[in-house]
Amino acid sequence: NGVIVQGCEACHQGNAAAGPVIFSNAETHHSTGLGQPGSTVGNCSWCHGDVTDATRTNIRDCENCHGIASLHNIQGDSPNPANLGRVVASNEDAGFGHVGNNWDCVGCHYSWTGTAAQDTTATFPFVSGLNTNTVTVGTSTVLTISGQSFVNESTLGASYTPVVTLTRGTDVLTLTPFSTTVGEIQVTLPATLAVGLYDVRVEKSGTVSNLKSLTVVPKLAISNAILTSQTLTISGLGFGKLPSAEYRGYLGVFVGGIQAKIVSWSDTKIIASSPSFGVGKDVIVNTLFGKVAQKMIPGGKKTR
Repeated sequence: NGVIVQGCEACHQGNAAAGPVIFSNAETHHSTGLGQPGSTVGNCSWCHGDVTDATRTNIRDCENCHGIASLHNIQGDSPNPANLGRVVASNEDAGFGHVGNNWDCVGCHYSWTGTAAQDTTATFPFVSGLNTNTVTVGTSTVLTISGQSFVNESTLGASYTPVVTLTRGTDVLTLTPFSTTVGEIQVTLPATLAVGLYDVRVEKSGTVSNLKSLTVVPKLAISNAILTSQTLTISGLGFGKLPSAEYRGYLGVFVGGIQAKIVSWSDTKIIASSPSFGVGKDVIVNTLFGKVAQKMIPGGKKTR
């Protein structure tokens, strides 16, 4: 189809051939739908300027959203045997980032001759996933973070290593990993984390990764489920608040797949009723933070 230069399409054209898979511009627009065929999200002219010319995307247009500093710090590890398992600016195979090889520069800088200084500071780390998205309060947990470019070296010999930040509101906790490779980080989450939703990022000398979320949930347990007639009293902890009406079909008290009527609900005690209840049957409490089960036992006889 000819050679495209001076724009992101020099490299970002759909290509599933052998080697690293290259995705098209539409596929790399951060799942926003921007630029997708038939999309009503956003405006193609934000990046492409004159949308009547669909064959060319000038680098200046892309910089409307992607700054020069970030574009020059994107680099993954390549199979280059000279630095396998490490990211070294200007010493990687072509096609694995923006600054690993002279040819990576040519796509945007067509007049590039390789005579200028090819170096970068901390390349941007990318997080693809966490080994878990929920942890239980009061427990020390090892979090494994997968991704790319967690460590890198400059051609001048400087090394850049990451820390992990957990943000909840205005509180920021910075953790030092006990194990780090170019594609994996292992860090211990302290047992002192409070219940709530945390933003997880990898930070490396001021460059910050994309965001992943981690939820710290309360301990969830049933101590007993006492049945008196058709009324069941469930005692325990971590039940949270009564599920809102729109989630009642999924969250609540169930026996044999049948949902019971909730009489009252608190974090430590639930009272429910159902003609399906029976001594020895398993009752399931499905909460926002998970589900637990317990066998129903008979209540004591009432006395006057």
